[in-house]
Amino acid sequence: MQYQQGHQQQGQQSGGYQPLDTLLKSLDTVPHLLYGALVVVLITFVGHVPPAVSRFADSSIGRLVAVGCVIGVTYSLGFVYGLLTAVALLLVIHASPRLSATPGAEGFDDMQTYETVGTRWFVERVLGEQPKKIVNDGAVTTAVQDLSERSMSHSKSK
Repeated sequence: MQYQQGHQQQGQQSGGYQPLDTLLKSLDTVPHLLYGALVVVLITFVGHVPPAVSRFADSSIGRLVAVGCVIGVTYSLGFVYGLLTAVALLLVIHASPRLSATPGAEGFDDMQTYETVGTRWFVERVLGEQPKKIVNDGAVTTAVQDLSERSMSHSKSK
């Protein structure tokens, strides 16, 4: 009871509700906020991570270290920081050059390359692009046809 009266008197003396004071009391500690800011910067600029770091993160040892980091950060700093760490590490792993990401691995070995001829497109002039070659990745396929006897027997009228 005395606490409530003292709290009310303090609120009356200082001019009532102070949102800045409430915000400062609800913030996390400075080291936690710095770590969070660094992880957000890493997420933002994940394209500038050196390929050697991405390759290590994509290895089996790197993935074990990443899982350990996520568990450690979640245990020591909390769920939000663990989630930020997991997103950052997944983006770093995704940026690694893999064998499956090489051209031609999907079976599109028949891409045709043409030299550029004539004037540039408007978009190329605006963006300052100067292409030297054009790659045509359009696939030419034939329609699927089922000529089996089983499908023919069902389509006959009785």
